[in-house]
Amino acid sequence: MQYAAFDSPPLVLDLRTTNLMFDGGRHLHAIAHYAAENRVQTLLRCRHFLLSGIVHKTFGRGMLELSHSGYLRPSDLIPEKALVLGDYQITPSESENFSARGIRYMRMRIGREIPTQPPVMPYPMHPWTLEHLDHQQRQHLRENKARENLILFAGCQKPKYGTPWMSREFKILSRLELLDAVRKHFPQKVLEQPDRQAEIQNGEEDRSGRSHQEPPQTIQLLDSRYFPIDSKLWLPKLANSHFFLCGPGGRQPMCHHLTEAMSVGTIPILEYGDRVYPELTDGMNAIRFSGEEGIVRAIRRILSMAPVELDQMRQSVITFYDRHLCGRHFFSQLLSGEVTGDQIAMPFHEKNFD
Repeated sequence: MQYAAFDSPPLVLDLRTTNLMFDGGRHLHAIAHYAAENRVQTLLRCRHFLLSGIVHKTFGRGMLELSHSGYLRPSDLIPEKALVLGDYQITPSESENFSARGIRYMRMRIGREIPTQPPVMPYPMHPWTLEHLDHQQRQHLRENKARENLILFAGCQKPKYGTPWMSREFKILSRLELLDAVRKHFPQKVLEQPDRQAEIQNGEEDRSGRSHQEPPQTIQLLDSRYFPIDSKLWLPKLANSHFFLCGPGGRQPMCHHLTEAMSVGTIPILEYGDRVYPELTDGMNAIRFSGEEGIVRAIRRILSMAPVELDQMRQSVITFYDRHLCGRHFFSQLLSGEVTGDQIAMPFHEKNFD
């Protein structure tokens, strides 16, 4: 994306820790992207040793290469009226100085706890998806009702996604445990190669005699190691399924797949609906389950759903995304002062860093 010069006061990421360097620095990149969508420049302010570490992160370096991003040394003055997002507790003297210069400071609380009085930054899309995000195209994808799959999972299935960490720390199935449960209980429904879904053609009947007015019955589980999907085709792929099976990440439950799926009206199936703010509601904007027996019951429910139920849930998913998960909307409120307070919860990782 190309950005013209911005006249608004900048967003300053004032960092003193390595807390935002996890996941390749992807959250840094997403913040800068969402700021630019609101025509605001992003300035990174940190010491050189921290800058060096960020540059060595794939998406940290990508953020600094964006045309609307810049760098400030700790000795450089923060521009007046800037919004500063920092990862440290501000001192009284710093607070006085900022107030005198019209600067608003909010601390990023990076970890997994959501306070009783948020705001909570929504989990961002992956930077590779953001690079190809077309809001007009996304609206068209949302309107797609003739979806070829009932349920889709497409993501990495490396062994690291099957460790006991999820069950021990978060009491939920790991990604591989979840996928194995689906394979075990629904072997006749599961497809694991992308070319086989050509059996279902839009506006025709498939080999089972299903009318195009009835929901498909396929559960497609794709391993991105063998069937990678180009990032510019990712949202269209998501929009071609009614549901997305949101397996957790390797070390934390939250995953960018959830946000991306809901952005195009694809209904999430997940075990961590309580980690979204506000919580997702089973049967309204998500299918929630608990454990292996829970996912079996959930899929049986889904297999019996009528088209009108799917349409209603799809609209609820879109509404929830627009209100609570859209990064551009959240940062619009943040930058305009509509989102107030002195901190932002960022419950994105396996532990509290604070």
